[in-house]
Amino acid sequence: IVPTRTSILDEQALDETLATLRAAQALHKVVVLINAAGADLKAKDVIKKLARKTHKVPVLSTELEDRLDFRTSLAAGRGVTEAAARSDAGKELKRLYDALIKWDAQAAKPRKRVAA
Repeated sequence: IVPTRTSILDEQALDETLATLRAAQALHKVVVLINAAGADLKAKDVIKKLARKTHKVPVLSTELEDRLDFRTSLAAGRGVTEAAARSDAGKELKRLYDALIKWDAQAAKPRKRVAA
Protein backbone atom coordinates (compact mmCIF):
# COMPACT_ATOMS: atom_id res chain seq x y z
CA ILE A 1 0.00 0.00 0.00
CA VAL A 2 1.51 3.30 -1.09
CA PRO A 3 -0.25 6.13 0.74
CA THR A 4 -0.05 9.58 -0.77
CA ARG A 5 -1.51 13.01 -0.36
CA THR A 6 -2.28 15.30 -3.27
CA SER A 7 0.30 18.11 -3.11
CA ILE A 8 2.90 18.70 -5.81
CA LEU A 9 5.60 17.33 -3.49
CA ASP A 10 3.54 14.20 -2.88
CA GLU A 11 3.09 13.81 -6.63
CA GLN A 12 6.87 13.89 -7.11
CA ALA A 13 7.43 11.48 -4.21
CA LEU A 14 4.81 9.09 -5.58
CA ASP A 15 6.40 9.16 -9.03
CA GLU A 16 9.82 8.35 -7.55
CA THR A 17 8.40 5.67 -5.25
CA LEU A 18 6.57 3.93 -8.08
CA ALA A 19 9.65 4.17 -10.33
CA THR A 20 11.69 2.51 -7.58
CA LEU A 21 9.08 -0.22 -7.18
CA ARG A 22 9.08 -0.72 -10.95
CA ALA A 23 12.88 -1.14 -10.89
CA ALA A 24 12.42 -3.72 -8.13
CA GLN A 25 9.81 -5.48 -10.30
CA ALA A 26 7.26 -5.08 -7.50
CA LEU A 27 4.51 -2.99 -9.12
CA HIS A 28 2.23 -6.02 -9.34
CA LYS A 29 2.05 -5.93 -5.52
CA VAL A 30 1.23 -2.20 -5.27
CA VAL A 31 -1.94 -0.23 -4.74
CA VAL A 32 -2.10 3.53 -4.12
CA LEU A 33 -4.20 5.03 -1.34
CA ILE A 34 -5.06 8.73 -1.33
CA ASN A 35 -4.76 9.93 2.25
CA ALA A 36 -6.00 13.23 3.74
CA ALA A 37 -7.64 13.78 0.39
CA GLY A 38 -9.24 17.19 0.73
CA ALA A 39 -11.55 18.83 -1.77
CA ASP A 40 -9.15 19.56 -4.65
CA LEU A 41 -10.51 17.24 -7.34
CA LYS A 42 -7.92 18.36 -9.90
CA ALA A 43 -5.08 17.40 -7.56
CA LYS A 44 -6.67 14.00 -6.94
CA ASP A 45 -7.00 13.46 -10.67
CA VAL A 46 -3.31 14.26 -11.20
CA ILE A 47 -2.34 11.62 -8.62
CA LYS A 48 -4.72 9.05 -10.10
CA LYS A 49 -3.45 9.67 -13.63
CA LEU A 50 0.17 9.37 -12.49
CA ALA A 51 -0.49 6.05 -10.79
CA ARG A 52 -2.89 4.52 -13.30
CA LYS A 53 -1.65 5.77 -16.65
CA THR A 54 2.04 6.44 -16.12
CA HIS A 55 2.82 3.52 -13.81
CA LYS A 56 -0.15 1.18 -14.50
CA VAL A 57 -0.85 0.87 -10.77
CA PRO A 58 -4.37 0.72 -9.31
CA VAL A 59 -5.69 3.45 -7.01
CA LEU A 60 -8.20 2.48 -4.37
CA SER A 61 -11.57 4.13 -4.82
CA THR A 62 -11.76 4.53 -1.05
CA GLU A 63 -9.91 7.63 0.16
CA LEU A 64 -9.15 8.74 3.69
CA GLU A 65 -10.08 12.32 4.49
CA ASP A 66 -8.20 14.44 7.00
CA ARG A 67 -10.43 13.92 10.03
CA LEU A 68 -10.02 15.00 13.63
CA ASP A 69 -11.11 11.56 14.89
CA PHE A 70 -7.99 9.98 13.39
CA ARG A 71 -5.74 12.30 15.40
CA THR A 72 -7.68 12.30 18.67
CA SER A 73 -8.02 8.53 18.78
CA LEU A 74 -4.28 8.06 18.20
CA ALA A 75 -3.50 10.65 20.86
CA ALA A 76 -5.62 8.57 23.24
CA GLY A 77 -3.66 5.44 22.30
CA ARG A 78 -6.56 3.85 20.44
CA GLY A 79 -7.46 3.20 16.85
CA VAL A 80 -10.32 5.15 15.32
CA THR A 81 -12.44 2.00 15.09
CA GLU A 82 -12.09 1.63 18.87
CA ALA A 83 -12.53 5.26 19.82
CA ALA A 84 -15.08 6.40 17.25
CA ALA A 85 -16.28 3.41 15.23
CA ARG A 86 -19.51 5.10 14.17
CA SER A 87 -17.85 8.36 13.15
CA ASP A 88 -17.12 9.25 9.53
CA ALA A 89 -13.48 8.35 10.16
CA GLY A 90 -14.43 4.95 11.57
CA LYS A 91 -16.70 4.27 8.60
CA GLU A 92 -13.94 5.33 6.18
CA LEU A 93 -11.52 2.93 7.79
CA LYS A 94 -14.02 0.08 7.52
CA ARG A 95 -14.54 0.90 3.82
CA LEU A 96 -10.77 0.96 3.36
CA TYR A 97 -10.45 -2.47 4.97
CA ASP A 98 -13.15 -3.86 2.65
CA ALA A 99 -11.46 -2.29 -0.40
CA LEU A 100 -8.09 -3.77 0.59
CA ILE A 101 -9.57 -7.23 1.09
CA LYS A 102 -11.14 -7.01 -2.38
CA TRP A 103 -7.89 -5.74 -3.95
CA ASP A 104 -5.87 -8.47 -2.22
CA ALA A 105 -8.20 -11.18 -3.52
CA GLN A 106 -7.81 -9.85 -7.06
CA ALA A 107 -4.04 -9.48 -6.73
CA ALA A 108 -3.76 -13.05 -5.47
CA LYS A 109 -5.42 -14.54 -8.57
CA PRO A 110 -2.91 -16.39 -10.71
CA ARG A 111 -1.75 -14.32 -13.64
CA LYS A 112 -1.65 -15.75 -17.14
CA ARG A 113 1.92 -16.37 -18.14
CA VAL A 114 3.11 -15.27 -21.52
CA ALA A 115 5.39 -17.66 -23.33
CA ALA A 116 8.86 -16.26 -23.80
